[in-house]
Amino acid sequence: MNVFKQLTLSLYSPKKMSLFRFQGIGKTIMYVFVLTFISILPTSLCLGYGILKNADITRDMLADKIPAFTISDGILQTNETEPIIQSDEGVVFIFDPSGKITNNMTSDYPYAVSLLQNEFVMTVNHEPHSFSYSLFQGFHLSKNTIVSYLDSLNSGLIVIVLLIIIGLYILAVGSKFIGITLFAYIGMVLKQILHRNITYKSLWTLAAYSGTLTIILFTITKTLSIQVPGQILWHWAITGFIFFLTIKHIPARKKPSQP
Repeated sequence: MNVFKQLTLSLYSPKKMSLFRFQGIGKTIMYVFVLTFISILPTSLCLGYGILKNADITRDMLADKIPAFTISDGILQTNETEPIIQSDEGVVFIFDPSGKITNNMTSDYPYAVSLLQNEFVMTVNHEPHSFSYSLFQGFHLSKNTIVSYLDSLNSGLIVIVLLIIIGLYILAVGSKFIGITLFAYIGMVLKQILHRNITYKSLWTLAAYSGTLTIILFTITKTLSIQVPGQILWHWAITGFIFFLTIKHIPARKKPSQP
């Protein structure tokens, strides 16, 4: 059975999903890679578009409307004490060394570039993507060096966008593996409660497929720019319920016959 047929069955049939426990772990890992790629596709396209669109605007904003600053020891430092918010061509630029504006507050804007107290935030489709200044430990960045850097980036911007997307993909895959592993350990408890004879490897496989429905649903909502409150809680609750149903469809252990 190919990956996309498994994906379709995983959207609605815990009974069919329970049969996936017999497949090799390699096929399951490949499925996780494919599902993760699908899940980050809207975010990656929007982020890439946002970076390409905002690069020139950000450079002009920094050069003309933002006071001198430095980024040192993971902190934005300047003589300015109040946040500065400017907009140009639908893109909002936020400069806040005070800490009054947080990462989540930037989601009020469809497109925003934010230099906050401890992090740089790129907001695309109301979704913030943050990068801590601590990533640049050992570097002393100033307004002039960043403006000069942005001037030199134009020719290589697409390469940088691709590297960022690859980085996001690696992080997403890692988080998926961690979540699947946690569900597999929960499955060790469920199999005892439900009296099912199933190995940890098979539980890991079923956990990987159980998250399909919520991942696809939330990918669609991201594409349509629909905000879902408590998305992580919904993901865990729905995935956990599907995982439970999938384990329940596995035949129960036979009781030993009485002599």
